[in-house]
Amino acid sequence: MKNLKIREIMTKSRFKQYEIAEAMGLQESAFSKMLRKELNENQIEKILSAIQNLKMGCNEI
Repeated sequence: MKNLKIREIMTKSRFKQYEIAEAMGLQESAFSKMLRKELNENQIEKILSAIQNLKMGCNEI
């Protein structure tokens, strides 16, 4: 499985994929497809930023 580290972070955050996708301005299907291939550093940073924003109660980047 690709992107194990980011998937673990997402699981520990307890946010659903659709919530993270929405916070990134993506549709859930696009986000899911993005996770099929290894992410680059920029994509990882955007995901981490979206998770952080969700934790702070802000759902937009």
